[in-house]
Order: sequence, then C-alpha cells, then structure tokens
Amino acid sequence: MFLFVSRMAARPQRGARRALLDMYATCAYDEYVMWRKEDVIKQLQDEQKEKKLSLRAYAKSLRVSPSYLSDVYRGRRDPGPVLLDHLELDRKVVTTMTYVKRRWR
Repeated sequence: MFLFVSRMAARPQRGARRALLDMYATCAYDEYVMWRKEDVIKQLQDEQKEKKLSLRAYAKSLRVSPSYLSDVYRGRRDPGPVLLDHLELDRKVVTTMTYVKRRWR
C-alpha cells in the first residue's frame, strides 16, 4: 500500500490538524499529513475544475499525456513523480503485518 506524504515542514495547529483530518479523511502523523491515492486524485480533479480546463489542456499544463492522466483518474495507474511534484507530495510505502496467535495442542 502506498501513502503520499506532504512536504509541509511546519506542524499544523491543533484546530487545523482536525480540520485537515475531517476534510481529506486522512491521517496526520507527526508533522506530516498522509494522503491516500483517492485524495491525490480528488485534489487533481478539483484543481482541474477550478481552472476550468479540459483533460487535454490540464494534462498539457502538467506536461503529461492525456491518456496517462485519464488512467490516474480512473485508478488504473498510480500518480507518478511529475504529478506528485506538482502537488508537492512524496510517495511512501506502508506495510502492515498481521500476527496470528498460534494455538498449542
């Protein structure tokens, strides 16, 4: 599983942290704000709508192909370094381990 970490160096205020958690449904970890893949896609789509650009024009402004941006929107591909640099995010690998309690006979 991948999470995307914001490059913000300053730690958000208590109220701001809670607002970020509520708004993006992400988890705050120390001074970083963790984003899920869905949050990154939503941020890109919101920015495209805010600028009132078509998919092709927005992809051209980001210097990626329209098919790649479409695949990212549909979840077929992960956001690459160009898109993450645009949003000022870094990619982190998160692993979870499950332990099963062994029963003795």
